[in-house]
Amino acid sequence: MKYLFPLFLVTVLFLASCGNSTEQAVSTSWLDTLKELSPDDIPAAVDSQKIGFKNGVVVYESTTLGIKQEITFWFDDFGNKTRTEIKSEMMGQKMHQLSFVLDTIIYNIDMVAKEGTWNKMELDSTEELNYRNISEADKQKYNIEELPEEKILGKECNVFKMQQVSDGQTIDMKVWIWDGIPMKTESTVSGIEVSMEAKSVKVNLVLPVGIFEIPAEVKISEEALPVDSIAS
Repeated sequence: MKYLFPLFLVTVLFLASCGNSTEQAVSTSWLDTLKELSPDDIPAAVDSQKIGFKNGVVVYESTTLGIKQEITFWFDDFGNKTRTEIKSEMMGQKMHQLSFVLDTIIYNIDMVAKEGTWNKMELDSTEELNYRNISEADKQKYNIEELPEEKILGKECNVFKMQQVSDGQTIDMKVWIWDGIPMKTESTVSGIEVSMEAKSVKVNLVLPVGIFEIPAEVKISEEALPVDSIAS
């Protein structure tokens, strides 16, 4: 499973090109209603798992070219299942996107149009990056530089400066990681600066029923492959 930052960045940059936004405060009070698992029900993570908690949710605020978005990231099974929800308002029009990674299938959904696509993820271990277990090969591949630890929301975070290529674009990144969870990013893509910071985080939860289910009212179709991909 490829790491989640390129998904955030690509979506944020796409929305940023659409116009001005209406700023709205990120509300996280609903997180207080989520119950935590009993300690006996919390399995320990192993080094190969990207996130060191069984499940959780993070609410972020993202800023690009002065445009703010609310991003809610859910994960389960130590990150093997994820749900990313992005809300914004552009020129008076609300935008609401959902993306799911369920094992090897990726879903991208427009919740306004109530339609989406699915595609099978390529299982290429060379594209994976595990911040909980960074190898020397990873450091060389992504030009990773470890920086002094810092706290975000009271959580002690490892800080990395790195460079990554996604869809042919070079992304210069600085990331703050709490046991595999991205707590903050500062990135530059094609000269455009993108920042994202957690406003609230909660882990090891009794997850809401159906949180990783595709909404029933959404029409899902298989994503069409580019012509060059079919030819290859």
